[in-house]
Amino acid sequence: MLEIMSRLENVIDKHRKRGFEVKQKRTPKYGKSVYLVKEKGGLSRLLGAAYGVYLYFIDGDSNPRNVTEFLK
Repeated sequence: MLEIMSRLENVIDKHRKRGFEVKQKRTPKYGKSVYLVKEKGGLSRLLGAAYGVYLYFIDGDSNPRNVTEFLK
């Protein structure tokens, strides 16, 4: 579990360096999910435009339950 958290934190740190912010962290039954957002600058910022990245990390081996949980 500790190894997965360190991998997840490494990925989050890479996105933070690119200007993304963590908007939501969840711990579903079979993994961990994180939603990152980076707002655009300029005129599109006035219109509320943003880039979003959804990360889903699985604890252990993948199975059909992990995939269905990710797609919900």
